[in-house]
Amino acid sequence: MTWTEISGGRAVNLFGRRVSRSVHRQATTVIVLGLGLIVVSTMAVMLDAQELGFDRILFEVVSAFGTVGLSTGITAQLPPFSQAVLIVTMIFGRLGPVTVASALALRNRPIRYELPKERPLIG
Repeated sequence: MTWTEISGGRAVNLFGRRVSRSVHRQATTVIVLGLGLIVVSTMAVMLDAQELGFDRILFEVVSAFGTVGLSTGITAQLPPFSQAVLIVTMIFGRLGPVTVASALALRNRPIRYELPKERPLIG
């Protein structure tokens, strides 16, 4: 999607197929929500346990979001609030993107009107 936009293309083609714009929106939504959760979780843990360092905390949060089971070994040293943040991050990391993608793909709400189109300057 990004390469198509940079190269001036009008449609995203992958493996000989055109990807629809609704899939673009769904993928962008999942990415933005996932990154937002990682940022908020990292900031919450940093406020609670600053002495452990940003890089180690970020690694723990991203690992929790991805539910990959990797750790730097600091989880046991974290205060209870930070451990709870990691638990919630694991739950949302496992259920969140899948649930959001399914909800976006399965919703079928009729639109009764359309707003006028605008072309703002970007960049």
